[in-house]
Amino acid sequence: PAGVSLSSMKVTSVSSSTTTAAILTTTAPLANGKSVVRISHYSGVLTTSSFTFTRNGRSGTFYFEAIEVTPKRTGNYIFTSNSTIDNYGYLYANPFNPLNTTSNLLTYADDNEDETSDQFSLACTLQADTSYTLIFTTFDPDVTGPFSIFTLGPSRISLRRLSTLSTFYIATTFTTPAITVASNYSSALGMDSSMFTRNGRSGTFYFEAIEVTPKRTGNYTFKSYSTIDSYGYLYTNPFDPLNTTSNLLTHADDDGYSASDQFSMSYPLEGGITYILIFTTFDAGVTGSFSVAAVGPGRVSLVRNNVPTVTTTSTVSTTEAPYGMYDTINCALFLQLSIGLSNIHRLYCEIQISPSRLLKTL
Repeated sequence: PAGVSLSSMKVTSVSSSTTTAAILTTTAPLANGKSVVRISHYSGVLTTSSFTFTRNGRSGTFYFEAIEVTPKRTGNYIFTSNSTIDNYGYLYANPFNPLNTTSNLLTYADDNEDETSDQFSLACTLQADTSYTLIFTTFDPDVTGPFSIFTLGPSRISLRRLSTLSTFYIATTFTTPAITVASNYSSALGMDSSMFTRNGRSGTFYFEAIEVTPKRTGNYTFKSYSTIDSYGYLYTNPFDPLNTTSNLLTHADDDGYSASDQFSMSYPLEGGITYILIFTTFDAGVTGSFSVAAVGPGRVSLVRNNVPTVTTTSTVSTTEAPYGMYDTINCALFLQLSIGLSNIHRLYCEIQISPSRLLKTL
């Protein structure tokens, strides 16, 4: 029986030390006894250090493994996955561009033909001694785990794990490495965090302002991770907590599918320019820990920006009287009181001296 070559390519960037390629090739005679089908078995594992991309038609980050496929004979080949995770398969003519997953795409599959399992099964006619790229990825984002691929066809297939996407030994249609870089930021909202009134809502909301400075120009996605219902805003500088619509670029409540209460928003950013990302809550008066992941073509500097608490206060305007006015008023009142007391005293004296006069008056 023929063997399967599974030697690794030379790497110049990210590689996964946990991925292995198992050699297992068998032959199965056909009914007429004149032909054989060669079965090859490839094993690997997706980890958090695997390559990531955004799968066509979905949002989020998907781990994937790229495998170079080179058949020895022209014919029809079938690729079937086997794993405990719900997976997805793509087959490309070279080159494979992670930034454009529809370019050079030959075929793809989610479930098998009968849709009786969540393992893919795809078939395609391949040319002898021509290299193709098989992509093993997942149906849902952020999923990792071991997997196997069975290849059936008329001849031996060379299967090589592509440990780097920036070095292909073929002509490429793009000049920059198709690498997605993730940057992470973790913090917590507390009773001493900055506060503002969120646009369109009443009440006091705790928030944290984060300075975002990308290294490269491109499209970046910001996604929150927390046990609290979160809300995100992205601004150009400066951010004014008294006017939350000023300089606003984009904002998000839930993700694009409303499948969670964590925000996910994307926006093209210019390299070297600082923006302000606001992490806050959907409901007022809520605190808790959180993380924000920034995914894009370059690293992103994420630094906390200390914005003072904004509170709305009511002021009462008072007009002070000119200097000396109160003294004048008090003096006049004192004179009037003195005169009144003097008159009372005089009347009392008259009554004491001449009671008959008082009686005549009455």
